[in-house]
Amino acid sequence: MTTPPPASRANQNKRWLGVAQIAVSAILLTWLLSQAGLRDVLNALAQLDGLLYALAGLTLLSSVAIRALRWYVLLTPLGTRVPLLDLFWLYLVGFFWNSFLPSGFGGDIVKAVELRRISQQGAAAVVSVVAERVIGLLGTCLIGLAVIAYRPDLMPSEATWFVGGMCLAIILGTLLLRQDLLTWVDQRVPWLRPVVRYRRVVALHETLRAYDLRALGAGLLTSVPFTLLSILDNYLVGIALGIDLGIGYYAIFTPIITIINLLPLSFNGLGVREATYQVLFGLVGISAEQAIAMALAFNLLRFGVGVLGGIVSVVTGMQRAIGADQIAPSK
Repeated sequence: MTTPPPASRANQNKRWLGVAQIAVSAILLTWLLSQAGLRDVLNALAQLDGLLYALAGLTLLSSVAIRALRWYVLLTPLGTRVPLLDLFWLYLVGFFWNSFLPSGFGGDIVKAVELRRISQQGAAAVVSVVAERVIGLLGTCLIGLAVIAYRPDLMPSEATWFVGGMCLAIILGTLLLRQDLLTWVDQRVPWLRPVVRYRRVVALHETLRAYDLRALGAGLLTSVPFTLLSILDNYLVGIALGIDLGIGYYAIFTPIITIINLLPLSFNGLGVREATYQVLFGLVGISAEQAIAMALAFNLLRFGVGVLGGIVSVVTGMQRAIGADQIAPSK
């Protein structure tokens, strides 16, 4: 029996990971709805105030604009100039692919590919997408630590260690990657020389080292308005459902929810997000059906933004196809 090539094995592993994530989502959602009562959850969703929910959707779009601004800030040190509006549209396209791919990072790959097509700079496209994601996570983790310190009684000690560990890992990893690692590895690990001298690896590393602390700090600062908008977004969804809870609790829970949902445990966080909402908001007296309804309503908002990104993707694809037809030589 022949052994499949590494690329084939990697693709097969990704498919199995996707199947496992879908299974986790299905199992968690089925269990949560059976515990809370499907009819009760649907009744809670039926109370949704359309005007407030639409306002929550606009708030979500505003948070996407902040992410696009962070991306713009992190592209500038790399010498890549892309209009902010184009980055905003690319972010919407990324939301679309994240809505339909098992991994929550599939949209990042699409964003990197599209940015490379626009800018003709492959290394800058990849590095900026990864940096934007990592810096955003670091900002959310730091804010998460601040809110845990403010109300430690609402969070188990494991949450503090988890969020603090992520902060430390990101900071140390960033500082390490900004060093001349390739030269160090080349001198000390001879059998890795073909890898560290590969032109694309060298290009990625040099591009990454172009970031200085000022640029990273500027990107980090955008996490503050982004997190504030995320808190407001969750609060608007809550009051749209008639949940009587002060915005302060949303300020405590939202960063933790964001961090947990970045973990690739389920299909785009489905099931995990609902369970997290139920556990956290249950601590302050919100019923299971209301907490699950809030998580589902927020998921629908994200799906709506993804659909908008899909429309953008189709329109831009048609424009490129028409442009290609116009410049194609006639036979």
